[in-house]
Amino acid sequence: MKQAAFLSVVLVLLQAPVTSFAQSPAGKSDRPLLPLKDAVRDALHLNLTLKSARSTTAAEETAVMSARGAFDPRLSAEPTYSTGRSTLLLDSGASTSGSQSGRALSAGVSGSLPFSTGYAVNLDHTWRDQENPLIAGLSQPQPAASTNLVFSLRQPLLKGAGPRYAQAPVTIAEYARDAARARLDRTVEETIAGVETAYWSVGLAEEVERLSFNSYLRAKELLDRNERMRGLGLISDVDLITAKRGVQARLTSLTEATRRRKDAVDRLLFYIYGEKAGAVLERLHDMTTDSPPEALPPLLGGEETKSLAMSIRTDVKAFSLDRSQSSFSEILAKNALLPDVSLAGSVSTLTEGTNTFRLLSTQRAGDIESTDWRIGLVFSYPLSNRSARAAHAKAKFDAEASALALTSAQANAESELRIAKRAVESTHQRLRQARLSFDLAGQQYEAGQKQLQLGLIDSFRLLQMEDDVTTAELVLAQVRYDLAQSITSYELATDGLRKKYEIAPETPPREPVK
Repeated sequence: MKQAAFLSVVLVLLQAPVTSFAQSPAGKSDRPLLPLKDAVRDALHLNLTLKSARSTTAAEETAVMSARGAFDPRLSAEPTYSTGRSTLLLDSGASTSGSQSGRALSAGVSGSLPFSTGYAVNLDHTWRDQENPLIAGLSQPQPAASTNLVFSLRQPLLKGAGPRYAQAPVTIAEYARDAARARLDRTVEETIAGVETAYWSVGLAEEVERLSFNSYLRAKELLDRNERMRGLGLISDVDLITAKRGVQARLTSLTEATRRRKDAVDRLLFYIYGEKAGAVLERLHDMTTDSPPEALPPLLGGEETKSLAMSIRTDVKAFSLDRSQSSFSEILAKNALLPDVSLAGSVSTLTEGTNTFRLLSTQRAGDIESTDWRIGLVFSYPLSNRSARAAHAKAKFDAEASALALTSAQANAESELRIAKRAVESTHQRLRQARLSFDLAGQQYEAGQKQLQLGLIDSFRLLQMEDDVTTAELVLAQVRYDLAQSITSYELATDGLRKKYEIAPETPPREPVK
């Protein structure tokens, strides 16, 4: 009777199930979820690199405004007042003196027009009054006023002639602004890619922690079984020690996996929230993530890849705008080699000898009005002109360098597209292979459990099988998140991340000059 009861206990122990490899860490479902869309949305407002890029682009916007300000008229005015006393020695040897006062106003408007013409309008008015008629009589009736109005134009004929050269600073500033805008759009793409990459790193770390936890539970279940079996004297001390070592090794792996998950969460949150990450960490330090995507995006063909690399990607557009700016600067430098020849003309009217402000009018005896017309050429050319020749040579080298940079950017873009496409395709194949490998490892482990119950294998061999199934599941998890990150890389290479999240370009840049 006692022997039958003992055998029943042994059979129960032999049939004790080992933990399945489908369990999750305790409390995972209670973790706060940070959806990927929310993470991207927050990063587009708070990511420090993106905020810095927006500031840089805004600075380029002010450069355009500053360049256009060169065509703003300049108003100048200089009012003055004077007073003094004069002494006159008479023929009799006596002297007489008197006080005089004066007022003067010099005012004008000057500037340049977008078609390279310079203009200036100047008004000069003086008024003098001497109280002693003996002193005043030596010059002219008092008070005495003089008013002069001059209108002048200057039109370059060679160097700097025409709107193309007059508006050159504006054009160059607009190229720089548009290139900054294109780079800002690329920074938006890279920020989204950075968020997705860090987000999937958190997901992978979370999955590794879960699998480590499951492995620990399976080893712990085996240890509990072996302790009961050793208590009945059915196994040796070696089997019990082997199970204990298995538990400790898996506990060490779990501790490391937990640390890596927390590190990944910190990296993600600081990347998204920047200086505000500290407050967010209190709420999301134990966050969980969405499942990684497994559906492939539409993949471009060979010709589509080349076309995209040559024209569509915003970073390539930025290099193309740089090349256009350099080419235009070379044209300007070549024009600067020409002599400075300008047609200058002016018309002036002078009214003097009056007793008050009077322009184009004579009312008092002695008033004088005169009009003067002038036209002529102004020629200037530095001997040797080494500065302009050096600037032209530098502009040519800069244009060559920018053309090479554009070619390099196009080649890099095409290479990135090809590599990213290949990574998506190969990782998708690896995913199918990893799933099959995991299924086989799971079948092997389940068969090993049955063999252990029948006494055909020992604990050491079962722990090896458990290692195999854990490794296979880890590889499967790694490949799933590799696929998610390769999709991110492909969408970054095709400038498709903004479209995926329906984010409009920050500011549309103009097309580069061909």
